[in-house]
Amino acid sequence: MATAARTFSGARWAYRSVILTVLQRRLAEADKIYSDLVQQVRFEAAAQMLKDSDIKIIDITYELGYEDPSNFARAFWRIAGVSPREYRENNCAM
Repeated sequence: MATAARTFSGARWAYRSVILTVLQRRLAEADKIYSDLVQQVRFEAAAQMLKDSDIKIIDITYELGYEDPSNFARAFWRIAGVSPREYRENNCAM
């Protein structure tokens, strides 16, 4: 039983590796970088949450996978040119 579980786990890991390799190749063909894509998706999700909710910024930070609020603030600033707090103040839907 344990051997079957390990084999299944190994097969899943191999499948994920293939998928990741294909994804990286396709992104390279489109002149994109995976980390840039992740950063853009995180920014778009953060912007939406900041505009449409009263979720605390620290909770948005952790929801998007950042371990440190200052890393989130820096990444957000790089794209938006303002802090998450300023973005919320300027774009709040309320």
